[in-house]
Amino acid sequence: MNKIQIDQPFLEERIAIKESTFDSAPVAASKGRTPYLWIFLLSLIAGWVGGMVSIWVFREEPMVIEKVVERSARTQAEKFFVVDKDGNYRGSLGVEEDGRLAFAFVDSEGNPLMVLDQAFSEAPTLKLYGPNTQPVVVLGALESGVSGLALYDQQGNRRMALGIGETSQPRLEFLDDNGTSRMRLELAEGDRPSLLFSRDDKKAAIKLNVSEEGTRGLFFYGDNGLPSVGLMQASGEDPAMGFIGSKNNLIWSTPSKEEARQNSSH
Repeated sequence: MNKIQIDQPFLEERIAIKESTFDSAPVAASKGRTPYLWIFLLSLIAGWVGGMVSIWVFREEPMVIEKVVERSARTQAEKFFVVDKDGNYRGSLGVEEDGRLAFAFVDSEGNPLMVLDQAFSEAPTLKLYGPNTQPVVVLGALESGVSGLALYDQQGNRRMALGIGETSQPRLEFLDDNGTSRMRLELAEGDRPSLLFSRDDKKAAIKLNVSEEGTRGLFFYGDNGLPSVGLMQASGEDPAMGFIGSKNNLIWSTPSKEEARQNSSH
C-alpha cells in the first residue's frame, strides 16, 4: 500500500500563515471602521453648526411675518356697503358727504330701518324708521343742547319727548300734529315742579307749579298770555284766590286785603 508523502516543512509554513491571518483580522477590521466614525462625527458637528447659523441669521423672521399678518388684517375705507345674496344694498358703515359717521340698516326695498349717526354737536343719535320711511323713535340728541327720547307719528311729526336740557333739568313734553307743545311737565331751576298746558297759539293756558318759596299755585291765563285767575297757598297759610285784570291789576281776591291784614296781625 502506497503511503502519501507529506512535506513537513511546507505544512508547517501554511499553518503559520493561517494563524497570522486570523490574529491580524480584528486589527484590520478596526482600522477599516475608523474613517466612517470620523465622517459621522464631522456630519454631526456640521449639522449643529448649520442649525445655529440659521437660527442666528433668521431669528427676526417670525416677528416680521407676524407684523405682516397684523397689517393685512386691517382694512381702511371711507365707507363699507353690505349687500344680500342677490346683490341688493342692505346697510352701510362709513363717513357721509357732510362728514358725519353713520351706520345704517335698510330693508329689501332700500327703505331705512335704523340709522346710528352724529347729530347736533356730533352727539350720537339712534333713529328707528317706520314703514313710511319716517323716523318713529329717536334716541340721543333731539336738538341743540337737549338729549333724550322722542316718539313720532307716521307723518314724521314729533308727538312726545322725554329729555334733559342744558340746565340738566328733566322734561316730559307732548306735542300736537303741528309740532306745538301742548303739555309740558318739568323740573324748573331749583328743582321746582311745573305742569304747563298751552294753547294752539303756543300761549300758556293753565299752569300748576311750586314756587321757590314753596307756594303752591294754580293759574289760568288770558288771551294776553298773563294769569287771569290764581289759586295759591303759601306754606303755613290759608289758601287765597284772586282775579287779575288785563293790565295785570288785582280785581278781586279772597281773603280781601283787609282780611289778610287782620289775619297777619293775630
